[in-house]
Amino acid sequence: MARLDQSDVRSGLAGDVDDPGRGAQDEGAGDDGDHAEPQVVGSDTRPLANPAPRQHARHAPPGQVGRFAILQRLGAGGMGVVYSAYDETLDRKVAVKVLRADARGGTKARDRLLREAQVMARLSHPNLVTVHEIGRHEGQVFIAMEFVRGQSLDQWITREPPRAWREVLAVFRQAGEALMAVHSAGLLHRDFKPHNAILGDDGVVKVLDFGLARALDARDSEVEDSSEAPSGSSGGMLAASLTRTGAILGTPAYMAPEQQSGRAATTRTDQFNFCASLYEALFGQLPFPTSSREVLVDAVMNGRVREPPASVHVPKWVRRVVARGLSAEPEARHPSMEALLRALDRDPAIRWRRRLGAAAIAGLSVLGGYGLFALGTERVGDCEGIERELAGVWSDARRDSVKAGLLASGSANAAETWERVERELDAYADAWSRLRAEGCEAHRDGRDAETIYARSVACLASRRASLSALVEVLESADDGVVENAVAAAAQLPELARCGDAAALLAAVSPPEDPDAAAIERAQRERLARAAVLESAGRYDEALGLAVTARAAAEDIEFPPLTAAAELRRGSVSIFLRDAAAAEEALSNALWLGLRYGDDRVANEAVARRIFVRTELLGDSGAGLVDEPLARALAFRVDADWRLRWIIDNNLGVAYERSGAWERAESLYRAALDQAMRRGSAGALEAIAASINVAGLVEEQGGYLEAIAVLRRTAGFVERWLGDHHPMMTGVRIPLARNLQRSGRHREAAEVLDACEEARRAVPNPLVGFRMGRAGRPRARPPSVR
Repeated sequence: MARLDQSDVRSGLAGDVDDPGRGAQDEGAGDDGDHAEPQVVGSDTRPLANPAPRQHARHAPPGQVGRFAILQRLGAGGMGVVYSAYDETLDRKVAVKVLRADARGGTKARDRLLREAQVMARLSHPNLVTVHEIGRHEGQVFIAMEFVRGQSLDQWITREPPRAWREVLAVFRQAGEALMAVHSAGLLHRDFKPHNAILGDDGVVKVLDFGLARALDARDSEVEDSSEAPSGSSGGMLAASLTRTGAILGTPAYMAPEQQSGRAATTRTDQFNFCASLYEALFGQLPFPTSSREVLVDAVMNGRVREPPASVHVPKWVRRVVARGLSAEPEARHPSMEALLRALDRDPAIRWRRRLGAAAIAGLSVLGGYGLFALGTERVGDCEGIERELAGVWSDARRDSVKAGLLASGSANAAETWERVERELDAYADAWSRLRAEGCEAHRDGRDAETIYARSVACLASRRASLSALVEVLESADDGVVENAVAAAAQLPELARCGDAAALLAAVSPPEDPDAAAIERAQRERLARAAVLESAGRYDEALGLAVTARAAAEDIEFPPLTAAAELRRGSVSIFLRDAAAAEEALSNALWLGLRYGDDRVANEAVARRIFVRTELLGDSGAGLVDEPLARALAFRVDADWRLRWIIDNNLGVAYERSGAWERAESLYRAALDQAMRRGSAGALEAIAASINVAGLVEEQGGYLEAIAVLRRTAGFVERWLGDHHPMMTGVRIPLARNLQRSGRHREAAEVLDACEEARRAVPNPLVGFRMGRAGRPRARPPSVR
């Protein structure tokens, strides 16, 4: 089974442990202190842009570097040796880079390593490595950083060619976002290449190796030699040049013209490096010929990009975007990394399909009830004041009322909850108003068909009902509502679908009869309110609304509405622990959704039924039977991240209960990754998946690993929900148990003392969790709407 720290605590160490020399951070032409002429071996498809790393057999792993116990030597480069190590103080695995005793460059090499650490310490981004500590060991400088297991992007490119172009763009986009963060911090990387980025086992890309990084406003020619560099000043090392005037920095095959000629680098230099790497990943060859150094430099300086192989299919629009980034003149490239990534996101095929669907619908003469609803009171051409449609839902007065309601609950967590909820609701209301105005203007200008606009307005009306329901619940909050308020705000239904023409056209059409359509709209809004009440923990009220909506759907004989009502009834029944009702309702929603074309309802129903059958009915085999159907539907409807999270999490429960622990762990980690990519929007899901990982590791006796996961989870809770949130106690209880089982009784007692203090303030610390059959808390899957 994969170890915990290999997927959730990631670092800047590229390469597999079994492949030393391919993953060390300090490899590459730019790492040697004296910048010897880089080797370029002639090859038409896969040249060696870097000399092969030297193996230093005489460098046996030291037993201890600072407070870190060395485990294994992972790789070496021109400056440093990298080891895996164990941090006993914080109970985690780390990567430690130690300056080689025989590193060329002396003081210059030391300063370069210190500068790399200083750069990394200034940056914080999911796709950048994190430095834990900088220190000295036996006179040598070392950096301790996050540990990662995975493969460098050059390995990923070559081990399974050719990769689909969309897959390549998705992976490299993460690296591009990392470079954006570097530039936003006022820095340059100056040596981005596939070998200096790693694709972790969890699918997260990390950019590393900042040995050549410097501040944006520094000039390469400012300092003639490292002996003059102000390395002792705060921040000075970043601005100082550690190379000779006009020295060539980087790896030739990926270097921009300004680097080839020793001129100053800019953010567009990093863009060139990125596009050269992306070109290689897309086409299986470098963008410029490398038969000799002279041929390479001539092609780069004159912008002569090689023709891609005829056998590789990459759309012309992608080629154009990448080719622009490889322009010889920096001014001809994209204005920024952000602009480049935006260009890579603009898939004309998707836009054309949406326009084609809109045009086809625009030709229909029958618009149905949604058209009547959208245009009944609004004059075409009049979008003035449309943002005021939220005035009665979220305004200064309602904001004050919600604040008063939360604070009046007397909950110890009320003030902190209000601050977080206010931010969420403000952002949601702003996004709603913006989308509503944009839709109105597009319709007014003739850019959107009437049916698409009508469905967009109906979709936004449902979202407004959700927001209104949450505001009303918060205005009369009790302890239970306060505990669930942040989760309920984060789980308000997504707005993006209301502006997506393809998604709107794929939705089930409303009844043709205007009266039936009006009833259907009202019940959809009723179900939206039910979903909010469910998220807030008011299950009985939510169930009543779902049952009412189902009865109304049967009255108008409209099965798609019945399916939606049954989905909500089944979801609420899970939290009421009514297994029979939950399975019945979810099965009804599944088959009605499939029969009448609402695949999204069917997908969510089968995803939730997996949990019901496995956890509530104790039949993991029956739960696993649903896996192929859940996966197929998710593919067909292009499921959003939260629905994919539910599928992975609930299948993880099923596999765990069936004894397939390795498969369960991989699914829990996939669910965790889905949530972590969303930041605060995926907070509850991230905490839930992390707790499930910890519980699984604990069941297998991995108490130290479980401790590490739970401590990280406590950090999630503190960051996203607040240190006083009752969920923190739900994390501390298993943390204390694992500390006791690992013999760390004093620490366990301290954690339990904190639990008791929290319990006195909030009597129900496990709100939002369900107990699994193994007797440990298992986070509930949040609602998806």
